[in-house]
Amino acid sequence: MWNAILQRFQGVSAALQAVELDLCNAVDLVRSLREYVAGLRDQFDNFETAAKNMSPTVSEEYRADTQRKRKRKSQADDSSEPECELSGRSRFRTSVFIRVIDRLVSELDRRYQSYNDVTTAAHVLEQKQEMLHLPKHRLINDVATRWNSSYEMVERYLEQQSAVYSALSALKNKDIANLTDQEVRVAENMIEIMKPLKTVTTILSTETAPSVSMILPLKTMILKSMEQNDEDTPTVRELKHAITENLQKRYSDAGLQDFLHKCTALDPRFKTLPHLDPVQVPVI
Repeated sequence: MWNAILQRFQGVSAALQAVELDLCNAVDLVRSLREYVAGLRDQFDNFETAAKNMSPTVSEEYRADTQRKRKRKSQADDSSEPECELSGRSRFRTSVFIRVIDRLVSELDRRYQSYNDVTTAAHVLEQKQEMLHLPKHRLINDVATRWNSSYEMVERYLEQQSAVYSALSALKNKDIANLTDQEVRVAENMIEIMKPLKTVTTILSTETAPSVSMILPLKTMILKSMEQNDEDTPTVRELKHAITENLQKRYSDAGLQDFLHKCTALDPRFKTLPHLDPVQVPVI
């Protein structure tokens, strides 16, 4: 039984993680999995036969049928009718097999409802995007293992802010709190500050060109972009200071810096070492 269930779950899980998956197809996949599991409720006889065929040592009798049955002490108000006792097979079927199937179906029902709600919300958002003449871009989720996803999530939200507000109003969703004007300004400032980091991360992550020679020039570029000015708000100043303090500690080892300087000097793009002070260039 578990082999059949887990194989089906694995297939659906892989399909749900596909980048190009449409939300409507996701709902159909979860619904199909739910119907498949629910259909197993009537397959107990088949699973039992398969288990016996797989292992010749499996007994034809259930343990409950071979164990001594305990008799309950009669009470004064007990009925004279004999008690109904289930066989070991019936007890296993109702107490274990059906209970497991019903629990899986219940969990799948909950997930199906979630996917269905998301699909409805996505459809409403698409309608609002068309009405407001905004790009029909999907919202982006933050992924803990990808720093850029945090930047992209906030950037996409700011792009679709009016459509999101309008969709939430149409859905009458009172459980989601919208950002205040002050929080939106902070998000806009954060995107402006983090944009150089997003660019550098993308450049250094490429696999088609050497990137070690670009490390120090890009580090210098970021540090210059983090210089504070009089127009910065307290939040912007704090963010710039945190980034600068963290980045200045990177690649500070003398031996590593010497290696990186040589790599940069050998790159035709940076052979004049523009990221250094003129007095340092002859030394390198």
